[in-house]
Amino acid sequence: MEEATVEIYAPNDSDTPWRTTTTDANGTFSFLPDESIQGEWRVEIGSDGHQDILLVPVGEDGVDYNRISSVENRDVHYAAFAPEAIGIFAALSLGACAIATRRHTAR
Repeated sequence: MEEATVEIYAPNDSDTPWRTTTTDANGTFSFLPDESIQGEWRVEIGSDGHQDILLVPVGEDGVDYNRISSVENRDVHYAAFAPEAIGIFAALSLGACAIATRRHTAR
């Protein structure tokens, strides 16, 4: 994702980004975690309602590059509108039922 927002969370604070940056025109970025903060670092990369999450493990020997993993991709754009979509669908369904009932009763 080119020029996507990147939020990096340290293992000791999962609510406040440790660093925020953006990807370049090729969709790449780099960061070097503070190796004194051991644990799983969470990297959230997002743009236009799409998001990828990487988990970067840091131990006594630094970053364990072989264990960097990706969390299941989420399409936050559609997830954000799910409640509204359900409400619209329900309203349209009820409207269609009301029309069908009226037509049937009028005969």
